[in-house]
Amino acid sequence: CGSNISSLDYGVITSPNFPEKYDGPQKNMASKTCKWYINARPNHKIFLNFESFSVEGDQA
Repeated sequence: CGSNISSLDYGVITSPNFPEKYDGPQKNMASKTCKWYINARPNHKIFLNFESFSVEGDQA
């Protein structure tokens, strides 16, 4: 997951397995981190629209 988006007029960013739950980390393994880099051309703007957004808390 993750990408560098710089040449598209529009795009969709989703979590792995969306809309199903993503595969959680195995015991004693780190969770997955997805990094997205979104770049706009000069004199252009970036508009983000979140249709669904959910985060998990620390279960410790």
